[in-house]
Amino acid sequence: MKIIDFSSTVFCILIAPSFLSADEISDADLKFFESKIRPVLVKECYKCHSIEAKKSQGGFRLDTRKSLRDGGESGPAIVPGKPEESLLIEALRHESFEMPPSGRLDDAIIEDFVVWIQRGAPDPRRGKSRSDQSTDSALHWSFQAPVRPSIPQVQNDAWPRTDLDYFILQKQEAAGVRPVDDAHRRVWIRRVTFDLIGLPPTPSEVETFLYDESPQAYEKVVDRLLDSPHFGERWGRHWLDVARYGESTGHKRNFTFPHAWRFRDYVIHSFNVDKPYDQFIREQIAGDLLPAENWQQRDEQNLGTGFLAIGPKDLIMGSDSQYWADVVDDQIDATCQTFLGLTVSCARCHDHKFDPIPTKDYYALAGIFHSAETLYGTNPGSGAGSNAHPSELYALGENGAEQNRIYLEFQEKLNSLVKPIQQAENALKKARDSKEPVDNIPELEQNVKKVHQQRKELLDASPPRPDFAMAMREKEKPTNAHVLIAGDAKSKGDLVPRGFLSLVKLSDTPTIDEDNSGRLALAEWLVAPENPLTARVMVNRIWQHLFGEGIVPSVNNFGATGKSPTHPELLDYLATQFVEDGWSIKRAIRRLVLSRTYRLASTHDDKNFAVEPDNVTLWRMRSRRLEGEIIRDSMLVVSGRFEPGPPEHGSVVTDLGDGCLVRQLDPEPLFQSQTFRSVYLPTCRFFVPEILEIFDGPSPSLVTGARAVTNVPSQTLYLLNNDFVVEQSQAAAQRLLKDGAGKQQRIDLLYQTAFNRRPTSSEFESAIEFIQNAQQTLSQRGQPNEKAVQTAWAAFCQAVFTSAEFRYIH
Repeated sequence: MKIIDFSSTVFCILIAPSFLSADEISDADLKFFESKIRPVLVKECYKCHSIEAKKSQGGFRLDTRKSLRDGGESGPAIVPGKPEESLLIEALRHESFEMPPSGRLDDAIIEDFVVWIQRGAPDPRRGKSRSDQSTDSALHWSFQAPVRPSIPQVQNDAWPRTDLDYFILQKQEAAGVRPVDDAHRRVWIRRVTFDLIGLPPTPSEVETFLYDESPQAYEKVVDRLLDSPHFGERWGRHWLDVARYGESTGHKRNFTFPHAWRFRDYVIHSFNVDKPYDQFIREQIAGDLLPAENWQQRDEQNLGTGFLAIGPKDLIMGSDSQYWADVVDDQIDATCQTFLGLTVSCARCHDHKFDPIPTKDYYALAGIFHSAETLYGTNPGSGAGSNAHPSELYALGENGAEQNRIYLEFQEKLNSLVKPIQQAENALKKARDSKEPVDNIPELEQNVKKVHQQRKELLDASPPRPDFAMAMREKEKPTNAHVLIAGDAKSKGDLVPRGFLSLVKLSDTPTIDEDNSGRLALAEWLVAPENPLTARVMVNRIWQHLFGEGIVPSVNNFGATGKSPTHPELLDYLATQFVEDGWSIKRAIRRLVLSRTYRLASTHDDKNFAVEPDNVTLWRMRSRRLEGEIIRDSMLVVSGRFEPGPPEHGSVVTDLGDGCLVRQLDPEPLFQSQTFRSVYLPTCRFFVPEILEIFDGPSPSLVTGARAVTNVPSQTLYLLNNDFVVEQSQAAAQRLLKDGAGKQQRIDLLYQTAFNRRPTSSEFESAIEFIQNAQQTLSQRGQPNEKAVQTAWAAFCQAVFTSAEFRYIH
């Protein structure tokens, strides 16, 4: 069993240091800096060591990345990767200098700084602080409404197939590069099938496409894949990455979310039915406030609000006000990064240092979320598994609320019998154990029978318990939020009316009525066609999943510290077209995968590489490593053991129960071998499937817009030694051997299933030689012939799983 914490401090320790520039800071490092480091610097250090100070003491400033590294009169304050050699840590510990001079900070805060420096001190602050910037960040490109551009003129007008190809080719011609040839049909169908449904194409699907000479051959493949139920599983998993989907609370008391899977299935269903993206947003922010024609629609819309309920929670936090301030901060962070591509949570403790987001805007949003109840469940627990902040859940069904009320009354009656039963049994035991004669034992026996009979009759008449989901609902009395000084719930500042980000200017801004939270108005503000961010952010996410990198590479950050778009006119074209198409995600994907740009091969070209080595102009398709889930699912497909659909009860976590992991519930079932699709694997925080740990899975605690992609020895070692991989290799061998085909036919089938192509003659020869040598060696070691054949073929199947070709699409 492996315990992996993908959140906060522990996340930063587990991953080896990679000293990135400010432009390259990862989502995890950005979150850690903004939540753990910057607030302390602002609260404890800026008064004496920033541009706002009349004179920086010791010639030392901490308000920019460069000044912190340069240090002051005593030299550099930090040595990235080496906290024990960093003066800043000495000063915080009061070992040499004393910072802050008012008193030593808590050990937990100092440890955060140690971890931060161990990670290389990643710091998004660039140049001067915002208070000293001469440029007006309100004029930043992403804060201006997109304008649909005209299709550009190109020299080679015979090359483009779709409008977007003109934008791509214009940049290529300006850079002096030429696009490579189109990919072979085998390469293209493997690429598009993995991209759209996350599974390899079958040999028959490949052959059908290869011999389809109709003009609509490519369109037929794409339309078939978009109609597949596996489409929602593939693209739903992309959304779960940004939704920070997890099936437990995380933190020290890690309570399960047994009903989280309903949000997962809601997302998958939404992508399969091509729910318009604007409606998808409305349901996730305020689905409980939307009109519904029937109870089924009402329940589905309520399921969407699980987006806000599903974040990590520290259930043993003593302060109720601080706990809910942190829950709301998670909701603001998830909403704004996911839909707007903005790091609004940076304004929790101070005005945003780079974007025009004042602290009052943060608390205007906070008031909206504070005015709603977050329904996430969790067992109250007791003792070592106690829970200071349990909540209700949303009851599903036509009469779910009433059904739940009746069930809770029944449960209360049942609980009321616990004490009488104990008292009756104790009295009887005491009488029987007495050394003195007791006359009323028959009466006591009757009392025991009576209370047990009462319990039996109650259980026999027990009402059905409704199904539950995580969701949101309105509070009876909405409230505005106070500014919290330095994010501390004990230090209240001004009261801020509920509202939206002032940087987005709409001609008709939705109004928030006094008698509701404002979540529905927030949803309408997010999806307003004039909002400059929402459509851009989503089409950029779609582009990234199909081309390997977003037009805006920093997919979660469209602010001043994010990266500029490589093709700004194309981004605006796609965003405006997305809205015109009714916010259809499937139509947006279809447009991209049927382009000439998507059809390009990934072959190298020396001339192009010499001119434009980074391939920013997309003169060739990027080769991409498959995600851990897709590698696992592909092994299951090749082995013949792939089971479509979710587990019987929705999730392994549902069967595990409602309680605190480790302290109350044994997490071992979370790691047992399963053969259903990876999107349905249990995803408890701190307890992630090993293949996701090895192959850069997302953190269930963070908004993950772009996964890390590494190529490290541990991945090959996993494929060579992991029990699951060995099992699938053995199953694949049995599948090949059972039909009685010859060696060449078996090898051909394996290559077509795993690589979507036939082996070359040299690969045939090498494969046969490998199998024969393995079989001979095993026989010499005493294995029976049948067993040696099976093991030799299993070893060859595992070699296929271990190969780079199996893990990559080109």
